[in-house]
Amino acid sequence: MSLGVSATALLLYQVRIPSTGIVASIDIGVYSDQACTEPLESIDWGVVYRGENYSRTVYVKALGNLNVTLAITVENFVPSGASRLQVTTDYRGQVLAPGQVLALKVAMAVPADIEAMAFSFDIRLTAQ
Repeated sequence: MSLGVSATALLLYQVRIPSTGIVASIDIGVYSDQACTEPLESIDWGVVYRGENYSRTVYVKALGNLNVTLAITVENFVPSGASRLQVTTDYRGQVLAPGQVLALKVAMAVPADIEAMAFSFDIRLTAQ
């Protein structure tokens, strides 16, 4: 009678490789105050007069973890005749570092010969 003996040798070695990283994030917030505590939901120009210029200052804060530049467009004029309003900003391509706040002047010139109307439009800020 034979006696069977089985032996298994098991060798195991492990190495731990820690991994870290940061997910890139581009984000901005727009505020009505310099301390960036009051989110800006809209700009109310109130009653404006032909031939006059108006301006408002808004504060743009870089909320992500990457430097950003802005692309600014004005769109969705209602009624279409409101597109004659000349809306500009003083943004000149400045780079915003994470956490940095930019005071952005938004100006509107009302042509002397524009018709009387209630108007609306959107100012779109895109962080890139």
